[in-house]
Amino acid sequence: MLTTSLLIGLAAAIAALATAAYFIPEAASRPAKPTPRMDTTMWMPGWPHEAPSIPFTVSQAHHVMQRHRKCRRGKCPRKDAAWMTLVDAGRIRPSMPLIGGFR
Repeated sequence: MLTTSLLIGLAAAIAALATAAYFIPEAASRPAKPTPRMDTTMWMPGWPHEAPSIPFTVSQAHHVMQRHRKCRRGKCPRKDAAWMTLVDAGRIRPSMPLIGGFR
């Protein structure tokens, strides 16, 4: 009785190993190819947080403020430029007056 249980358990283990070996893809046994790094010199102009080369229009500034909602104004030059456009247009009234260009 004990030997029958051991034989059944051993047969089940062998069947499980054979099944696992069958389903392991051949590529898993080969070493992985190195992943090429992203070329960061190929960014679009103004992507994603650079200051614009020309001032924003009011409409563009509103759009940038929405897209960069999670950015901090002092850390994101793009959001900072949009903020200043909206302040100059009178759409935003800062809580502290701007003195000497500090924001």
